[in-house]
Amino acid sequence: MIAKRSFATALAQIWIPLLVLLLFGVYHGCITFVNHWQFRTFAFDLGYYTHTVYEFGHLRLGEHVLENSIYWHTWGDHFEPILMLIGPLIHIFGAYTLLIVQWAAILIGAIGAFRYFQFRSEDKWLPVIAMAQFLAIWGNSSALSFDFHAVVLGAMVVPWLLLYFHKRDRLRLVISLLLLVACGEKVAFWGIFIFLGLALLELRNRRQVMWALGGATFCLAWTAVSLKYVIPLFLRPDKVYQHFDFHVMGESNAEVIVNCFKDPLKAIRLLYIAHRPELPETKLLKVELWKMVALSGGIGLLRRPAYLLMLIPIIFTKMFNDADIRWGINAHYSIEFVPILCIALYEWVKDIRIPQLRRSVAVFMLILTATSSIVSLSTRYVWSSRPENLNVFDPRHWERWEYDICNLEYALTFVPPDVPVTASDRLVPHISPRDKIYFFPTVKDAEYAVIQLILDTYPIPEDRCRQLYQEMLGSGEWEELWVSPEVGVLKRRHP
Repeated sequence: MIAKRSFATALAQIWIPLLVLLLFGVYHGCITFVNHWQFRTFAFDLGYYTHTVYEFGHLRLGEHVLENSIYWHTWGDHFEPILMLIGPLIHIFGAYTLLIVQWAAILIGAIGAFRYFQFRSEDKWLPVIAMAQFLAIWGNSSALSFDFHAVVLGAMVVPWLLLYFHKRDRLRLVISLLLLVACGEKVAFWGIFIFLGLALLELRNRRQVMWALGGATFCLAWTAVSLKYVIPLFLRPDKVYQHFDFHVMGESNAEVIVNCFKDPLKAIRLLYIAHRPELPETKLLKVELWKMVALSGGIGLLRRPAYLLMLIPIIFTKMFNDADIRWGINAHYSIEFVPILCIALYEWVKDIRIPQLRRSVAVFMLILTATSSIVSLSTRYVWSSRPENLNVFDPRHWERWEYDICNLEYALTFVPPDVPVTASDRLVPHISPRDKIYFFPTVKDAEYAVIQLILDTYPIPEDRCRQLYQEMLGSGEWEELWVSPEVGVLKRRHP
């Protein structure tokens, strides 16, 4: 009997969790790494983040050479010191560094959910079910389908932060807090509400409440200092922080807050009604988000309102935003829902007293979450990118039908690793670990130019791109090393 119990325990605590991590690791890897291999990553954001990490990996702050009219360094966009910790990995993984870090972070976040419920529940099967549900939530695969973003790393710190808070492990809690705010000023702002939610959960424990309020105060201070003093250092002259995008409710943060109280009905309507009537295709994006929240454990938010409080800044900054890309379930704009939905749901489930019913509800919610996420791959309202970026069950995910990517891969072999180069949008992320990389049509002192000639020629039209290519070639300053219908490679002549 003891041997049988030991085997069941090992199955629940070691082997099944490892199998879950393996399955989802492969599934998520088939999204992010295949996209990069198929040239579905971009200069903004993967290219410029990779170049920033390359600079940190060489112990330099570095200038944002990809060119931006607003900021001269990535930290003028978001203050994310976590990139400094990633810097050394660029020497190992090269252009894939940030994709690997993001992919691994989601697995680590899932392990955090597993450990959280190992501590919070005596049911030996609940932790592994919760971990599988965590990995099945749509926000993970959506984030992995679109480059790299530090907010994903921040979201994956949350299960560990909640674990150490409840364990009263103060040292690890402080480390988790520092990692959280290091993922950006927006994540730090989110942290205020996470700690306020924790204070509400521990309302009867004065010491825990004080720690929670201390964490919220630190997050508030970090956010204020970042926005007022740090980010302005990296902006170009006469430019301002560019992420105030809530003009539907006011022209400043203070005005937005005041208007929410002055016209609460409008604020509530904006949570589910699209406010861009000129784009009728966006009218169901907000409804789609609420549908996925409901199917992915939203009942936990109603049963444990403290977790709903943790999502308040995420919900309002999504739904009030000027950009419809943020309203729905696409890209990285809903990754924050993942840890909160999972923990809120299974915090409720763990309190079901009848073991068979508890496990049945836990498995049912896992199946419901996984099914809704899979169905959404082919039914969602996808914004500007293509559905094949996300849907691994679509044959188009595994092959670029529009052109031969082998020609793109071959073109990049002409470029030495230590020279300044200008490249097209989809090519930049593959060669950005270097001192100087420019986003074509910016050329400056580039020695090489690798220019896509069809389809993926953003930010200029295809015909204009070919015209610029011919002008460079006809100027006598450049020689053509190789050309195909998809891409051309030029090298600057030297007198």
